[in-house]
Amino acid sequence: MTVRRHIAAGRLKARRFGRRVRVERDDLDEFLEPTAAELQGQPFTEDDALWDIVGLVETDGPGDVSENKYKYLAEAYQARTE
Repeated sequence: MTVRRHIAAGRLKARRFGRRVRVERDDLDEFLEPTAAELQGQPFTEDDALWDIVGLVETDGPGDVSENKYKYLAEAYQARTE
């Protein structure tokens, strides 16, 4: 299904022969090569499909994990070794 989506979006070139769809090796190799934008990453914007899931999960855990990651790692390690 994913391959069909890439073809429909025009990201992967394909040719139709009756009911069959063929992708040439060169077109597949070109599709699989990472682009410069993929290597550098893209900014996360509201247009991104993942934007819809931001904030869906509510947790009772700490909200400052990125700021205090070493503290939480130490606590987790200590709990594991006890």
